[in-house]
Amino acid sequence: MFAIVTAPVCLGQLSKFGTKFRLITQWIFIILLPILVIVLNILLKPSDNFFIITGVLLFGLAAALILIKIKEIPERAFLLSCIAVLFAGFYVNTVFVNEIVPYKGQIAAAEYINQEEFYNTRVYALSAENNLFQFYCKRPIELVPIEAFNSFVPPDPSVFYVNQRTVDDLTRRHAAFKIVRAFVDYPKENILPAFINRDTRIQTLGRVYLIAK
Repeated sequence: MFAIVTAPVCLGQLSKFGTKFRLITQWIFIILLPILVIVLNILLKPSDNFFIITGVLLFGLAAALILIKIKEIPERAFLLSCIAVLFAGFYVNTVFVNEIVPYKGQIAAAEYINQEEFYNTRVYALSAENNLFQFYCKRPIELVPIEAFNSFVPPDPSVFYVNQRTVDDLTRRHAAFKIVRAFVDYPKENILPAFINRDTRIQTLGRVYLIAK
């Protein structure tokens, strides 16, 4: 959608000042986006730097070829902008996503219960909130109000999906349950700087659980 809106501005004839301003903003983008990716990688501290090194070499070589072969400044700026975007996209898909996914406990819990050995297991939730577990779980999830948990008699076998807040609430109610499996979870949708930074990441994490009665 942004591309549709900005395309006329990028292609249209501008004043001399407008053309210069557009070119300057492109060069700022070309420089800052790769720097941002590298800073992001420093904060993430991935266990393997193969992809970031590969990306720097691959797209750095492409940028060098553009600088050597393309003489027209506007065309050079446009192609280098494309290289910067491709470099960022390459990094996000090869490194950043792989660093985030292991902290999505809701997805991990769904994948765990989707295993064939749990095919006949009934799945319940104790809150009606929308979450990734409900989206990735391949079977119906029935709702049991937390107030009814103590008196509820589930069929065997069955599990309940709960977050840390619900576990704390059940503990306060002196409810009898056992933890089947716990999963580390980053509960927010927005990627906060504290999560990106490996040194402060643990402060942003919670847990989700599969429990049984």
